Amino acid sequence: MRSSRALAVAGAAIGLALGAPAAHAEHGHGHGHGHASYQPGAPGLGDPYFPLEGNGGYDVKHYDLSFAYDPRAAIADRRLDGLMVVTARATQDLSRFDLDLQQLDVSSVTVDLRRAAFTRDGQELQVTPSHPLRRGERFLATVRYSGHPQTIVGSPIAFGSPYGFLHTEDGAFMGDEPNAASTWFPANDHPSDKASWTFRVKVPKGYGVVANGHLAYHLDGRRSSLYVWDEPYPMATYLATAGIGHWTIRQGRTPGGIPEYVAVDPVLPDVPVTRNGRTTSQHAVDFFYAYSAEAADLWAQTFGRYPFDVVGAIADNATYEGTPLGFSLETQTKPVYSAVRSPNTIAHELSHQWFGDSVSVATWNHIWLNEGFATFAQYLSEWPSTATGPAPRRSSSRSPSGSPAGT
Repeated sequence: MRSSRALAVAGAAIGLALGAPAAHAEHGHGHGHGHASYQPGAPGLGDPYFPLEGNGGYDVKHYDLSFAYDPRAAIADRRLDGLMVVTARATQDLSRFDLDLQQLDVSSVTVDLRRAAFTRDGQELQVTPSHPLRRGERFLATVRYSGHPQTIVGSPIAFGSPYGFLHTEDGAFMGDEPNAASTWFPANDHPSDKASWTFRVKVPKGYGVVANGHLAYHLDGRRSSLYVWDEPYPMATYLATAGIGHWTIRQGRTPGGIPEYVAVDPVLPDVPVTRNGRTTSQHAVDFFYAYSAEAADLWAQTFGRYPFDVVGAIADNATYEGTPLGFSLETQTKPVYSAVRSPNTIAHELSHQWFGDSVSVATWNHIWLNEGFATFAQYLSEWPSTATGPAPRRSSSRSPSGSPAGT
């Protein structure tokens, strides 16, 4: 199975680079299964709040998402062209399984490199492999898809505020809690099924991409750039993000030794910071870097070792139809912020890395556990306006978008 995944991923990278579809195998491995005991996986997990979110019959182990996005086009004309490679294990004898995907068009699906039949039913992408899947069997599903990701607007879930995939002036901002991940990639969209992730994102040269985890590599071509980010720790789908745009980058380590990576939209204003009764102006990237480091170290001392291998922030100038968004979300390793936010908000979102991201709810009706924990943590971190402020950081560097320091 590892060789199949490598072939599929290689095909995805070549397809994005050359604009050609990935090759599919013309032969199968011959399961020799009977059909009597094979049943479709459930089209939803019966979550008390979102019954149709997630799907039954399999457990995802890894998502490998490749997509291209050009922010130079008018927002209404922007397209996402993607290939999702899902490595999973069947938890029952499967004749068919579903993935969650909203709005976007699907051109082809394969299972173990053999073409699979597929149909659409609302947000359900129903996949029928050419051979049924035995319980306990690992399999590889690929979905090639494209379209214009639609921002969710007017939903009572977020009190009517826009959320999900937001097209910004210079790129894209993703904040998916609770049910918007499937507006830009196919997945088993439920927090009970966490998996490791790889993001491979192609953008025009001069634009940057910042996603969960660590930057594996960044390659510039004549006209485009490829960014590959890896998150090896299990992550719920709603915590995935891949911010696109122009970025000012600062990276280094917190005083406690945690690797740190902060990306800030260069148009964000300087931040007034009061220390010992004196107010000074601090660059936005330095503000987010300093308070993210202080909060992460505080929580590591309070709650135990930091659960991931990098901490940071993605702060964008995110608006919807010209209206600023009041948005912050605990996306894994690097919370996203739609503008400059307070130190206590930074502390709140980073406390979620322990409870919400590392330790996650099994069903959405328990989301109050995540928020209750973070609200209590925010109380613990109340920094008075006369705080001396974070200590100077060590081993840090800053660079403009498109050329992350150290890459």
